[in-house]
Amino acid sequence: MPIMCAARHSGRSTLAEDVIGVIDTETDNVNAYTARVIDFSLKFLRIAGSARAPTLTAMPEHDVESLVKPDIPMSEEAVAFHASGGGYTDAMLEDKPGLANVASQAAKAILAASTAAGQQAGERRVWLFGMNSNSYDMRLLEFGMQRFGSQSWSGQLRESGVCGVIDLMTLVKKPIIEKLPTLSAAKV
Repeated sequence: MPIMCAARHSGRSTLAEDVIGVIDTETDNVNAYTARVIDFSLKFLRIAGSARAPTLTAMPEHDVESLVKPDIPMSEEAVAFHASGGGYTDAMLEDKPGLANVASQAAKAILAASTAAGQQAGERRVWLFGMNSNSYDMRLLEFGMQRFGSQSWSGQLRESGVCGVIDLMTLVKKPIIEKLPTLSAAKV
């Protein structure tokens, strides 16, 4: 039975005791359908206190940070693009886990973080935040999991207790990149 997000059913109006996961990926190209994840990061924060005076506490023991071995070699363009930031190469990624393993590790970490925050089955409340996450990262991860024939990314998130994904681009009135539309929070 899926764990599901309790916030959808409880009528709660506060985020106290909820968990925030900040997600980011690095990829080998900008097309979410064809891109391969080469670096994955998910860092957790616990919300405590009241709505007027919330506090955020890092939960580094649950963070997931991993280089990811793509299922195809990186293009010369991708290697050149990433070279200025320390670089990613096929040799660097050769012995790293694949996307399906990293996604499974992330789903387990979401469950562990919510449990550490005092949440129980049927009461999971985890919110993912990311920059451009709804128009890129979530689609990228969904398409990537489809390529492997694995459980869908959105299914793993639902079963882990993720309530929604908030794209931080929607919190700015004007898109940072002019041609990029703002999107509302995606339902998982």
